[in-house]
Amino acid sequence: MRGSLLLPAERRPTYYFLQYAKRFSPVYLTAEIDMGRARAHRAQALATTGRRFSYVSYIIRSVSLALQRYPEANASVRHGFLPRFTQHPRIHAKFTVDKASAGRRFVAAGLVLDADRAELVEVQARVDYIREGSFETLDEFKNARLLRKLPLGIGQWVYNAALSSLDRRGRLQGTFMVTSLGHRPIRDFLPVSSSTLCFGMGAIEPRPVVVDGEIAIREMMNLSFAFDNAVLDGALAADLLTEVKHVIERGEWDSAALLDEASSPRLGPAPRDFQQTGEQR
Repeated sequence: MRGSLLLPAERRPTYYFLQYAKRFSPVYLTAEIDMGRARAHRAQALATTGRRFSYVSYIIRSVSLALQRYPEANASVRHGFLPRFTQHPRIHAKFTVDKASAGRRFVAAGLVLDADRAELVEVQARVDYIREGSFETLDEFKNARLLRKLPLGIGQWVYNAALSSLDRRGRLQGTFMVTSLGHRPIRDFLPVSSSTLCFGMGAIEPRPVVVDGEIAIREMMNLSFAFDNAVLDGALAADLLTEVKHVIERGEWDSAALLDEASSPRLGPAPRDFQQTGEQR
């Protein structure tokens, strides 16, 4: 029988991430999202332009829009004896991708910096670039490659030191994160995160729902939301997740649709005081 071995190099960045994430105090919320508009838009784009949009891109774009309406949630805390707090002026998105190297499969991460300034097409271009690029050569993965090479103790120290600045952490880890297991029949995905905000995507599947008092079949997805309770409370987190749901279901991730919604009082965003009361990859 083989004895124990040191953690393989390809698992070390994830290990450092999990050790760092122990500092956070996550609370989880879940919402059912009607993905019908996103699915129809995706099919139309593929048929007319040949471009395939990832559902991850719709979520990144939608969360970015929602955070612009709730900027107080775009914040971070550096935990410790003397905790430090910052509200980030820009919105940066982190997303996970499947990669393979030397015959081994693992998870890596990409970034959409200044996601609040990016249209859906620009978000998708960034997602495609990270997914299609080589882990061994892409400059965006150089830090992960370095962490693989370092001895375990030193690697953890380097990882922690790189995230000690809240501003740098926002640009390295994103001010929010999106991760997905929707390519499998997984309904709920409750992720671990070292970001203040993390969204876990489940599978999109037809489900019976009540629409205007009638039973209808809709393309539904469970969207899980992990948030650091040291940064925001449950009420604000619930408002943010509700806003994300509204943005997705109204199709506001499409700039043309967003302009249409702005001129429509029936479909416009609910007043803030009302909200506070009341194959995917």
